[in-house]
Amino acid sequence: MVHLSQDGISTATYNNRLKTFRPFFQFAAREGAFRESPAAEFKYRRGETPRIVDHPMEDVKKILDVIGTDTFPSLRDTALLLFSIDTGIRPSEALQLRPSDIDAHLRRAVIRASTAKTRTGRNVYFSERTAAMIDRLIQVRPQEWDNAVPVFCTSYGGEWNTHAWTVQLRRYAQKAGLKRFSAYDLRHQYAIEYLRNGGDVFTLQRGMGHSTLSMTERYLALSDDDVRRAHEKASPVAAMFPAPKRRIGKL
Repeated sequence: MVHLSQDGISTATYNNRLKTFRPFFQFAAREGAFRESPAAEFKYRRGETPRIVDHPMEDVKKILDVIGTDTFPSLRDTALLLFSIDTGIRPSEALQLRPSDIDAHLRRAVIRASTAKTRTGRNVYFSERTAAMIDRLIQVRPQEWDNAVPVFCTSYGGEWNTHAWTVQLRRYAQKAGLKRFSAYDLRHQYAIEYLRNGGDVFTLQRGMGHSTLSMTERYLALSDDDVRRAHEKASPVAAMFPAPKRRIGKL
């Protein structure tokens, strides 16, 4: 059980390993290989405090400036970045989208149940700028790719993956003079910006494809300033006693 007693492994890694080892050793103990399961003394660890993700949106713009749109890969990456931070879609879900899944006119993408992490289909919506960029990306594709090739693919029409996308993002971030930036950071950033811009947590939960609200809460990193601004906007007392409007007199 050296893999479980190993120093420095994360809580998630520890729990995943225990989840794999425990059934095997329970079976081995029932078959008489051990008196009792060697994994019996190991308990699941409580989750760690999640990493707080809150990049200034100016940093996102810096990355967009670095990427550009003058080649197919750069156009793809710009469209994917905008689409990701505009919808909060999981990277793995975005990379499996086909042209038929996207309606640029309605600014809607259908995440099929077969490609959704939770195996429950849903719709996500995006802005006009994102729609224009995705439409441009689809228009430059060779006709023979048709619907068989994912929207966000390699230059040769091959499937792309989350790891490659994250590596590419980190290169762009480094070139822009920024530190850590991953594909999943875009999902985190979408969640917090959605609430900052007036969205509610219930539609956020649905858009992100979470089965419970507690899963959505893990993505949020609201600061005291965010809470203060929300209170000023929603305060019942402030609504009862609105500040008098100033009258503009002579100039």
